Amino acid sequence: MKAADAIAEFHAANPVAFLATTDGDRPYVRPMSPVEIDGEAVWMATGASSDKMSQVRACDEAELCYMKPDHSHLRLAGRLEVCDDAAKKTEAWNAYPMMHEYFKSPDDPEYVLLRFVVREARRMPAMSYAYEPLETSAS
Repeated sequence: MKAADAIAEFHAANPVAFLATTDGDRPYVRPMSPVEIDGEAVWMATGASSDKMSQVRACDEAELCYMKPDHSHLRLAGRLEVCDDAAKKTEAWNAYPMMHEYFKSPDDPEYVLLRFVVREARRMPAMSYAYEPLETSAS
């Protein structure tokens, strides 16, 4: 199975993913609502002054995890990139109205659009103890 197909499948089953970052030697995990899935790229929005952004600026390596109700899960390792493209930020803003509750406009300086770029993908089927590596464009 290709990573892009698994991401689309898991996101459709549960549109909440858990993002893990680090601060020094301490991990931090939080739920995220991805605003767009584009093949192997997962787009998310956050606040510029959030602890998450401090962690991303210090170390852009992260992991994203989706879990379906049947307990199968998808773990994605990769890198977070800050998107400064105004057109892309506006596109995401328009496509995901929930952001309007957090940010004043696509030009709000607090609005940060992140692109998670997958380097490695692993899937664990329900009731299994073994991960299956998935094909990525990086592999």
